Order: sequence, then C-alpha cells, then structure tokens
Amino acid sequence: MTFVSKRLTDNEPIVVFTYEGKLTLEVFKNVIADNVRYIREIGEPIYVIADVRNLESTFMDMLQIMQEARQEGEGSAHDSNIKMLIFVGSTAFARMYRDAMQKRGTAFGMAMFEDFDKAVEAARFDYSLKKDKKTS
Repeated sequence: MTFVSKRLTDNEPIVVFTYEGKLTLEVFKNVIADNVRYIREIGEPIYVIADVRNLESTFMDMLQIMQEARQEGEGSAHDSNIKMLIFVGSTAFARMYRDAMQKRGTAFGMAMFEDFDKAVEAARFDYSLKKDKKTS
C-alpha cells in the first residue's frame, strides 16, 4: 500500500493524505509520524483530509491495525493538535472507520464527503471560524 501526504497550501493548516491499496500497520504508523511532522512544521493544530477512494482494506483489517498500533500519543486520534479528520470517499470502510473512531473517543471532529472539493471547503470553513475566534 502506498500513501502520499502533502500540505494543501503553504498558508493553511490543511494536510491531505491520499491512500491507495491495502492498509498495513507500517503504513498506519508512518501516517501518525507524518501527522506529528506536520503539526510541528505548521505550528498550530492541523486539519487532515484522508482521501480513501482507492483504499482496498476492509474494516476488519483497519480494526486489527488500530489494535496493534494502540497509538495514544502525538499525531494519534487523541492528539488535540488535530482539529478535524475529513474522509473523502463513499466506501463502507470510511463510514465504519469514522463510526469506530467516534465510539473510541477522539480529540477532533470528523466528517465525510464523496467530493474532494467539498472536503477542502469544509476544512477551510472550520479553520476560518476558529481563526476568527482567535482574532476577536
């Protein structure tokens, strides 16, 4: 499996992860490490857009990987430096992952869109609300 991560733009705290193939424990750990790197690089909480349209893993695969990883620290679902996780895709996997993470308790909000541009719009909107709160 491969994944690519990149900042959407240099002036927004939005990071895009694009997944292709089957998810593995090693890939999951690398994603967490990238989250940490982006949090440190950007210097403020980040918004993560996960494009899972080409992900081939099953929900059971994901649960097993999450159990094995047991991530609790930086870059994980419990890190308050992740403001929102937004899925792009219509797969049952993405819905089940979102539901499982919400039941486990996360430090961030989650959303799901079938359209990538709508996911970006949601991240930008939420960021603008939080940015406006800081300046007022």
